[in-house]
Amino acid sequence: MLTNRFTLYGQRKGFAHAVFTVCDGDGFKVSNEFSEALTDEYFRKELLEVIEFGLSRNQRTYAKLYSDTNFVLYEKYTLEDVCRLLNWEENAVPLNVGG
Repeated sequence: MLTNRFTLYGQRKGFAHAVFTVCDGDGFKVSNEFSEALTDEYFRKELLEVIEFGLSRNQRTYAKLYSDTNFVLYEKYTLEDVCRLLNWEENAVPLNVGG
């Protein structure tokens, strides 16, 4: 998600400036744009607050995974969530997933 590779091809243009990490061959590193944004103390404070909220919500809602999966029984997931949790390389086009 942080590289903008998981979004559908048609949506990538709209999120072109939302690239937070880049692949450097050995792994990932923070993008120049994101690194520059982190120098703004207000942005960094707000980002940390969002991260703390997300981690708290994740722990509260998704801590009890079903069997050997990344899913929690009786929770609702979007198609994009399912693709991510199945560790697919990219998001599926909804029209290609039927039934």
